[in-house]
This record gives sequence, C-alpha cells and structure tokens, in this order.
Amino acid sequence: MPLDPDRTVAALIADQPDLIPALVAVGFTPLADPVVRAVMAPRTTLREACERHGRPLAGVLAALEARLAGAAP
Repeated sequence: MPLDPDRTVAALIADQPDLIPALVAVGFTPLADPVVRAVMAPRTTLREACERHGRPLAGVLAALEARLAGAAP
C-alpha cells in the first residue's frame, strides 16, 4: 500500500518506525533528535516536510517505499 503524503510524519513513523532512518537519510535530519521529532512530527505532514526542506515529494515517497519493501519479511 502506498504511503499517504498527507498523513503526519508522526503517524507514518508510528505505523512504520523503520522509516525514521530513511527519513533522516533523505534530508529530514531534525527527525534524528527525539525531542524535535516529538514536537514537529505530529504537526507536519510528509508533503509539508518535503516543501519545507526542498525535497521532491515523489523522490522521498519512492525512497521510503523502497525502504519498506526491503524491510518486508
């Protein structure tokens, strides 16, 4: 199932905690800090994060979905 870019980052990582390192790797480095993650992730959608950090949404989604496919049993 494709990731929904309009869900909050907190909801995405609550469902898929393996996405945290992938999010950091694609440029969302503040998420490596648990305090920043606790404050910002519930208030920011993946789409908004891409816009704020100047990352292409399609590329980020592809990277995250690839990470999930690799993590699948």
